[in-house]
Amino acid sequence: AQLTPGVVGNASGFSTSGNRNQQNNFNVDGMTNKNLNGGGDFGRITPEGIQEFQIVTQGYPAEYGGAAGGVTNAVSKSGTNQYSGYGFWYQQHDTFNKPPFNTTPVTADGKEVTAFPVTAANYLRREVAGFTIGGPIKRDKAFFFGVLDTTHTTTKRLRTVQPATLTAVRQLAFPDLPDTDANAAADFNPHDATTAVKVDVNLSSTHTVSFTGGTFRSF
Repeated sequence: AQLTPGVVGNASGFSTSGNRNQQNNFNVDGMTNKNLNGGGDFGRITPEGIQEFQIVTQGYPAEYGGAAGGVTNAVSKSGTNQYSGYGFWYQQHDTFNKPPFNTTPVTADGKEVTAFPVTAANYLRREVAGFTIGGPIKRDKAFFFGVLDTTHTTTKRLRTVQPATLTAVRQLAFPDLPDTDANAAADFNPHDATTAVKVDVNLSSTHTVSFTGGTFRSF
């Protein structure tokens, strides 16, 4: 989406034509998928379950309502008369990441300040794996498509308690409070799993009914 002219990415999504990201709308198979509380997408959708998508930034007709910003239209994948599927795996490893240019800031008086452990700050490992499968339930009549998408991320959560605060706590209450590497950077290991299932039934040569569903679990 961020490759579209007029779209600028930000920490909470993307803005379109100068509007806030909460003013965007998200449609999947013609149905709105917008979270009215926060403005983002309501249900998690895996990219492996999307056949194609479109970003409309401005000048869109009345059929795309509910947005002052951009409109994202997505069409989910469907099964065909041929059984097909594939697996996928992606890995991001901190070993292959370039370190920062300046990891040791220097104050005005020339003293070096180590804000956090460099190794911990750069530590990021992410694995995305899953598979898709689709095919006919009844040839030329009914079809199915399903996808499983899992993400495992391992990173560090850096300490926000300053050494001066630890010193004060030792003096006031806990003199033996240790200051270890575990306190400086703790492991953070979230696991996410997204599933999606779609069933299409051809009622006639001009009418088709579709049933879609999915789950998202973070553990």
